[in-house]
Amino acid sequence: MAFILPPTGLLTTPSGASSPKRFSLGSGHWYSLQNHVQSVLALPYDLGEYEKRYGARSSGEFMTDSFDAMHRLRVVGTKYGSPHSLRTELLKNPGLLADNDMPDGSAYTKVMWTVNKAQNDAFRMATMLAAIPELVTGNSVESSVEGIKTVFTGRGELLDRMAETVKRFDTLLDLLENCQSELEEAQIAMAIYTDKSSTTHNDLNKQIGELGVTIDSLQEKRNAAYNKWLDLTIAAVAAAAAIAVIGIAIGIVMAPESAGASVAIGAAITAGAAAAVGGGIAKAAAAARSDYEKFSTQFNNTQGLRRLRVAYRHDLTALDAQMRFSIPSSTGLVKQFKGFRDGWQSTIDQISETVSALDKNTLRGSVWADRAQMTAAAGQWSTVNSAMTEFMQNSLMDYELIELGNAMPPDDPAMKHALSG
Repeated sequence: MAFILPPTGLLTTPSGASSPKRFSLGSGHWYSLQNHVQSVLALPYDLGEYEKRYGARSSGEFMTDSFDAMHRLRVVGTKYGSPHSLRTELLKNPGLLADNDMPDGSAYTKVMWTVNKAQNDAFRMATMLAAIPELVTGNSVESSVEGIKTVFTGRGELLDRMAETVKRFDTLLDLLENCQSELEEAQIAMAIYTDKSSTTHNDLNKQIGELGVTIDSLQEKRNAAYNKWLDLTIAAVAAAAAIAVIGIAIGIVMAPESAGASVAIGAAITAGAAAAVGGGIAKAAAAARSDYEKFSTQFNNTQGLRRLRVAYRHDLTALDAQMRFSIPSSTGLVKQFKGFRDGWQSTIDQISETVSALDKNTLRGSVWADRAQMTAAAGQWSTVNSAMTEFMQNSLMDYELIELGNAMPPDDPAMKHALSG
């Protein structure tokens, strides 16, 4: 009966779970690679975005070449694609995955298209196997044999369709292996800048340290200019008030009979002296204010540049960590697809051989006439069909895996209740 069962390795059962079996492509390799590709796609998409995030390239020699390497890596990430790129393509062409020809676009979309073709094979296989018992019992031996041969090995029938799927797997594997090769080359080029011992990291650390010293110095100068401005402003007001009091006192000391003239003289002295003293202090205060504004601008600009450089160092470090796992994930994915292709081909070969040997003398005692075995095999192919369908539906959503060693988020009570139910 083994020849009519789905190839081994197509399905997995989640560890410790009572949920239905899942298509094995939906494994750690698949979601891990997605996670890494998403990180790459989050990199700046052009020079303007690059400088907006990390600062002008002209402000650091280490910025000049790393952009090209980062851009190259992002281009490879775009070739891999993501759930978002698939959704975008489906909005343009809702029937994309049902097209006969492999679509243009990302590898992610091509994976979904190929899995959809394999899922169609699984659905047809389940349907055919479920119908064979009725075919055998409701027709003559000769008609039954002819019917079985036709539905499986007839031109354009099930085995031909499965053979087309094998070719699609081959095309997809070529694409994935090319993407993997490009990814490896791009990561080698990017590692020159992401490695913690690289010149880029050393220059970044040096500049961030120097910017910190400059910020401290500018902060001192800014604070000193502000305090000077404040002191001079208060002094200018106080000087004007004190001279006014002195002027009034002079008017009072002079002879009462000339009080009117004395007050006028006192007022003139007050205004003139206040203008002279207060004006001099005000000029000094204005200069201090100008220094304060200048140092404040320099402080804010320098602090802003330091934040950009710290963000750049953080992103390089995170990217370096991501790149250590993306190639193994890609390799694991390629290995899985090779297993699917080989399994599909093995099923074709075994069914073809068995059907070719089938005749009116061997039908009655064969597995084809065993309703229980046919029904069981149809059920297993139906499970494959359901698992592949679920995988494709889930692959429209974005995922973010928690890296080993990172803290896990708290459980969602609603989700716990739904899972326990």
